[in-house]
Amino acid sequence: MSGGNTGCLYALAYMVAYTATIITLIPVAVASLLPQIAQAPGWLYLITMPLAALYSITLYMLLLGTAESWLLSREPEIAARVVPDD
Repeated sequence: MSGGNTGCLYALAYMVAYTATIITLIPVAVASLLPQIAQAPGWLYLITMPLAALYSITLYMLLLGTAESWLLSREPEIAARVVPDD
């Protein structure tokens, strides 16, 4: 891969990451804004806010578990780069 394409690939990776973040935030935004937009009673927040929190915590735990497994699988490679051979 040439150096000129690296910047484009990083830009594409960031764009995909930001898009994925926005997509995963949609349910929380809907849960937060739906009672206000629909002019529903205030008690509806008692239902939507815990559901939004549960969604956020579940997504966080799933992604944290995935990141942990990826990091542990790459640990020997990372250690080899960090600790120089004598």
